[in-house]
Amino acid sequence: MKNSTRHSKVVQVGAWYDLIATIAFVTPWTFSAVYAGIGRLALALSLPGGLPAFDPLQAMMVNMMGSAVIVWALLRIRDPQVGFAIYSVAIRVLFIVWQLYALWHGASPIVLGFSVVLFGFALAEILAIRHTPAPRSTEAGTGAIA
Repeated sequence: MKNSTRHSKVVQVGAWYDLIATIAFVTPWTFSAVYAGIGRLALALSLPGGLPAFDPLQAMMVNMMGSAVIVWALLRIRDPQVGFAIYSVAIRVLFIVWQLYALWHGASPIVLGFSVVLFGFALAEILAIRHTPAPRSTEAGTGAIA
């Protein structure tokens, strides 16, 4: 049980990161402020690639994605099941793929910072899945694993 609790903490910590990193993408106003800040950071670091202006439809898609991630993060904070880690890993891998795709097509390398963090959490969650013992059946004498 102690091991399972430790692995559930990995799920919960990943969820807190997702909540903190994504909360600003939920509304058009907060997204605009954060996006402008990312643009200023990219300029200050003289990074290549662009941060194009968003039209209202694109901003709506970002806000919808942010809303979905926030709800998913809140679920894992309230109920940090290790079983949720497999879905979290899948989402993180997909996000990394799309970030690399955007980078390949001229996006600012600033997205690599997000990719590195996502990769770290995906790796931690994979390890949590691999090292969590399978639950055992409570039926006496069956020896079955549930």
